[in-house]
This record gives sequence, C-alpha cells and structure tokens, in this order.
Amino acid sequence: MDRVVDFSGEVLPLFQAGTVNTGPLTPPGSIQPGSAYNAHSIFPYAVALGYAMGKLYVACAETWLGPAGDGLLPGRMDQTKSGRRIITGDSFSYYVLVYHQESRRWFYHRNFVPMMAGPFGFLFDGAVMAALGGWVGQAALGVNADDFRYAPTNDVGAPGIECVYQSHYEDAGSPDLQKVWLEVAIDYEFAGDTATVSVGYDSNSASGAGQMAAVGSITGTARQSAAFALGAGGAGVRAKNISILVDSIASAKLIVHNVYLYYYEEARLAMTAATLPGDLGVGKVKQCKELQLDMDASGGAVSVELSTDLAGSAVTFAPASSIVGGGAAGNSIAPPPLPNNQLEVRRTLTAAAGGGRALMKYPFPQTDGYLWRLALRALAGPFRLYSARLLMRVVGVYVEAYESAAGFVWDSMELTFETAITKIPRTFAIALAAIPIKRFRAVSLEIETFGQNVTLSFLTDLPDNTQTVRASTVVNTGQAGRRFIRVPLAGLSSSPVIGRMCRVLLSGSAKFILYELAVELLPIGVYIEEYEAATGAVFDSREQDFGSAKVKEARELELDMEVDGAGPVTASLYSDLPALTMGSPAVFTAEIAATGCRRTVRLPLTVFGNTPFTETFLDFRLLQLILSSAGAFMLYGARVKIREYGCYLTPDEAAGGALWDSTPLDLGTQRVKTVKRLEIDLRTPAGAVTVGVLTSQSGGMAVEYVFSVNTAGARKTVNVPLPPGLRGQLLQVQIAGAPVALYAVRAWVRPLNEPDAKWTWADLPVEPTKPEWTWSAIPVDPTPPGAAASPAQWIWGKVLPVEDTPDTWTWIDVPFEVSG
Repeated sequence: MDRVVDFSGEVLPLFQAGTVNTGPLTPPGSIQPGSAYNAHSIFPYAVALGYAMGKLYVACAETWLGPAGDGLLPGRMDQTKSGRRIITGDSFSYYVLVYHQESRRWFYHRNFVPMMAGPFGFLFDGAVMAALGGWVGQAALGVNADDFRYAPTNDVGAPGIECVYQSHYEDAGSPDLQKVWLEVAIDYEFAGDTATVSVGYDSNSASGAGQMAAVGSITGTARQSAAFALGAGGAGVRAKNISILVDSIASAKLIVHNVYLYYYEEARLAMTAATLPGDLGVGKVKQCKELQLDMDASGGAVSVELSTDLAGSAVTFAPASSIVGGGAAGNSIAPPPLPNNQLEVRRTLTAAAGGGRALMKYPFPQTDGYLWRLALRALAGPFRLYSARLLMRVVGVYVEAYESAAGFVWDSMELTFETAITKIPRTFAIALAAIPIKRFRAVSLEIETFGQNVTLSFLTDLPDNTQTVRASTVVNTGQAGRRFIRVPLAGLSSSPVIGRMCRVLLSGSAKFILYELAVELLPIGVYIEEYEAATGAVFDSREQDFGSAKVKEARELELDMEVDGAGPVTASLYSDLPALTMGSPAVFTAEIAATGCRRTVRLPLTVFGNTPFTETFLDFRLLQLILSSAGAFMLYGARVKIREYGCYLTPDEAAGGALWDSTPLDLGTQRVKTVKRLEIDLRTPAGAVTVGVLTSQSGGMAVEYVFSVNTAGARKTVNVPLPPGLRGQLLQVQIAGAPVALYAVRAWVRPLNEPDAKWTWADLPVEPTKPEWTWSAIPVDPTPPGAAASPAQWIWGKVLPVEDTPDTWTWIDVPFEVSG
C-alpha cells in the first residue's frame, strides 16, 4: 500500500460479540475461524480486505443459525419456495462490509452466488472492484462488488442483495439519562423494494445489546416518509439510547435520506438528590411553610430533609418588665439564644412509596432562612424527581438577634416625602427644590419584636437645622406576634416636632421583623425658620392684580398664621398707587405679636383718618404682601378684602393728559335743553380736578363753564350750580388735571319750549363701582388640602425604605438539576 488511510469510526453495530445471523434482514453474525468452513484453510479467520476509490471492503465468514444436513452450499437461497429464506444445514455464511470514508459510515450486503464459498480476496482494475472466491477444488470466481463507472451491472446469482442501514446508538447528548422514545420517522426513496424497520435499545446493557425488534416495514416507488410509534399503545419506550435498523433484500437502488427521533428526557433515576445552599433567587430572609414535590417514588419511600441557616421564630417566655407598646404586664419574652447562622436540618419529612409520578405536598411549621437546601435520599429503591417547590414569602426587614446585639441599627435614612407632597406641577419643565416643612404627629409601625424591647428614635432637622433625636420610646409587641403600634410624638417631646426631613432608627439587642412604617405628618405651605428670618428671609407674595387690571381699593387684610415666641412679624403692603412704583415706602405696615398657636389676624387698611365715618382705604392696581420677622413663623393663608373702581383716573393718566369724558349726550331727546345744576360723586386723592361743561348751543360743542373740585382725599358728592341760560341740544362733561375716582355724574335738566316740562336728573354714563366688598386670596403655598379657608388635614407618609412583606404566599421553584 502506498499510503495510510484512517478508517476509525463507530463499528459497534456491525461487530457485536455473540451475535448470530438468523436469516435475511438480520445483522451480520460474528466472524468465524477459517477452519470452520474450509478444512484446508491456513488462515485463522476468513477475512479479506480491499480498498478502492474511498471505500474499504471487508469480506467475512459469519455465524448463523440452522440445523445441519441439507448438503447445500452455505448461504444458498431456496429458490423453489416463496418468501426467500436461507436453507438450513450449515453453520456459517458470508457477507461483505463496505466503509465509506467520506461519510464515515459502514454498510454491508450479502449476495448468494452459486458455487462460491465466499470472497477470499479483492481485485480492483481501476474501474471495477471484484470479489474473488469459489469452492474447494474448483477455479476461483470473480464477482463484481462495485462498479466505479456507474454502469448498470447484473450480479451473479438470482437472489437480491441484502442492504442494511443501522444507526449508532443515539443518546441525544445525555448518555446516562433515560429518555422516553416516542416515535421514529424515516425519510426514504425506494424503487419498489421493501425494507424492515427494527429498533434496539440500551447498547450498554446485557439484555439490550443487539436485541433488535421489528416495528414495521417501508416500501414505495418515490421519496416519502413513514413514522412508527414506539412502545405499547404508542406510549414510548424508556431507554438511555436507541438504534434504528433498516434491512432489505433489494433488487434496485435504496436511499435513506434522514431518520428522525421524537423523544423527551426523563428525570434522573437516583438514589439521592440535593441542591446547593441557595437563596431562592432573593438575597433576603424567606419564610416557608410547605414543600411540593413532583416525583416518582415507585422504588420505595424517600427521606426529605430541609435545611436553613436560621432557627426560626421559636422563643421562650419568661417573667420580665412590663411590655411597652401593648400587652399584659409581666409577660416580656426572654431573648432566644443567638443563632449560629449555619445550615442545619430544620424539617425532616418522608415521601411515601407510590405507584408512579405524583404531585405531593408536605406542610410544615413556618421556617425562616436566608439560605435553603433540600436533600432527598431513597430508603429503598431509586426515585425520579421532576421538580420541587417551596411555598414562601420574602420578609421585607428582618434583623437577627446577633445583629442587634452587635449594635446594628435599622435606619430609614432621611425622608422628605416629596413624592406625596407635590408643589410644582409635573407639567412645568422646571427643576425646583420644593420640599416643604412638615409637622410630625405620630409614627405607625407594623412590627414583631418577639417579646423583646426595640428602641424607636425619631430625628428631624429643625429647629436647629441639625439631625437630632426629637422623640424616643421603646416598642414591644409581647406575645401578640405581628402588630400595629402607634407612637404619638406629642407626649415624647416638649415642643411640636417639625422638620423638612425626618429619620427613624430602630435598635435593640434581640431579633425583630419590620413589616411597615409610616409617619403622620402635616406639610406646612410657608414656614420661615428662625435662622432664615434672622438673615433676612421673608414671605413675599409678589405683585398681585387679583385677576383684574382695574384700580381697586382694599379695606382689610386677613392672615392665617402662627408666630412663635420670638415675634413679632411685620406685615407690609406695597401698592403701585399713588407713587406708581412697588418699592418703599410701604403704604401699610403693621406688627403681629407672638400668637402662641395658629390664629387668624385681621388688619384694617385705612389711609386717611381712623375715626368712624372718615376712613379712606388703600388704592392699587397691584398689591404686594411681605412678612418679615426676627423669629420663625408659619403662614397658612392670606387674603384681602377688595372692590374694583368703576372709573378711576390714575396719576400717570392724569399727568399724561388723559381725562374722563362723557362724550356729547342728547339725554334721550333731540330738543334743546337747559341745564341748571351738575352733581358729581367723586374722590380726589391728590389735589383738585378741573371740570368742564360743554354744550351745542353755539352750533358746535364748546366749553360753556369750567370749575374745580377738591375732596381732600375723601369721597364726596358736590352739587355745582351752572350759569343761567346754559342750554343746548347736546351736553358733554369732562374731568381732568389730577387723579380722581369717579362714582357718578348727573345733570339737572328741562326741555325748552315744551308745555308742562319738569326738571329731572339725567345720569351721565359712568361705569358703576359695586357697593359690596369681596375677599381675594393672596397666593400662599397651601397647607393641605390646598385652600386657606379649609381645615388642614394630617396625612400618613409611608416610609418607602421598608420593603414590603407580601400578605400572600407564593410558590418558588427549588433549583434542582432534575434532568442530569
């Protein structure tokens, strides 16, 4: 040989110790020694090798089963009987194995040739591979084994060639795991021949190796597929591996395109199964109270052990001091011994033997743990475990006794509750720090202390702008277990507890579980702290027009506020009239002494005179309120009583030449009228105004009379006689020269040349000033529920750092490797 060729590969399905050829459509039998079929053979075994065009040819004498005595050549077929069969009478037969190098697959065939005892050699002439053989005392025969020209050939002998395909034993990548093989499907292409399909299981077992059982046959003349259900009633066959055999004595070409297997993996057949210590997917303490096993305990009972690293909630009661926060006196609970935080078996269960796969549930007393481990051990035969689940819930805050004893303190961290108190609407694309000051009234805990004292400390940042303990108490749920406890802060502090932020600390020397924590609080819209006030901080309402651009007058200021003992608070009002600027000086100033509590303070806004019937009130288009103090104060609401002027000529308008003009009026008739008197209701806050009377008696509108009026800041009604003979079809009145508030103007008139005409008052068109006053709110950041006139409501702010302990229990899978 001029080169070495690697022919390694899977040959187990072809050479299996102890196998016997029992007839057509069966695997080859084991190789026979040469002397078994030829007494003159000098070879230990009748094996011939040949190689050509990527194929290795191996000819062997094989063992087969049949009684001796018919005198026919080995392997001869009985052609006189239907259903071709091997004639009995010899103990051996012949076959040729072919290994295709490219696909690394083995094939074999039998071709029963008269007068040929089997191939003893091969000859390749460059186109044809011939098998050389014959019988004792006769000339050697050459039989065409393969034609590389792909020319049609006729083999010597009448029987067809037995063609066999057998797969390796497929384990689907899990050699040690049983599978349930449900179906085999074959994609093939025949030319009229028929093949038997056989299946074998468990190649590595003594009973399974080589035991092939027919499951059906395939035939046809075109490419097609056929499927065969495995097992009784198609229920499948449980085995680690499977081999498929397709065997045919063929007269034409056979093609097997693909073989498909349908299966599912079974759980491992085990004597033991255990998990690694695990946290069940959550790095917190879990409480469990039931185990669910999906398993097959047909082999016998199974011991189940559940281990955790915590001892659970068992405690020992002993007389001690009275329980603070509820419970009967003298029933405190002595602290349990500190746990060692090592995995120990907490619960031992037994899964009884069953008749097959079943879902079994095992309740047990509530057990705690960070880490969990589940171990199963067969007490008799093996079992299959498909899945395991624990009924559990995650504990939000679980502080162990050894943690507390070592000084661990549960800390809520600084809380502002700004998510519950929104002052800046989210629709505005701005980022402002808008965290109001709160007044804190109570703390609500849902807690379990197992009879031991837990110290609650409540800290805020006000009044000294330092996180300081403002109230402290001891909480103990006694023997009651999980409880709600309300801790009022008023009785624990000499002054109201206030702050922009608060903080809750829980400490002790024993185990406790915190389920929920909330703080009862009242957000205060405006709170000027003492250190802020001392450095010049004020409440500033900004300029307010109360929804109207008209001139208004204000007569009373109302403040809903609380001033501490360091008062007073100075209330200053600034108006744009008469100086046309909002700056100093203030048009009104008053001091509010310390109130000691929340009070409503009302301040009259008189400008001229303070005796009855002489008051004149504050004029403004824009009004601004500023509150300042050297001490702290709280503002809950502010409002001012105002009314609009119907007609008001302001200083800037008067200085610019603006005037009030009635326009020419016919007073309801086109007749010539005589005007005797003019009555004006007005107030001149800054000097005399000039009044001009115009008529059309000269043909066009002309000034007929001019006079001045000065009310010295008070509202008056002046009645002015007009010169005799003042007449005309139209009447016009103008007022100018200085600021003026005009309430009404009317003329005493009578038509001329009209018999029985009477004198009457004719009103000139002045926009009226409403007589009633209304309260208008000055914008103050609200104290809930949002209106200064409404009573403030306390709200509960949930402490979000306390993670929820769910009220319901949930099933969680225990991470078993059940399939490997």
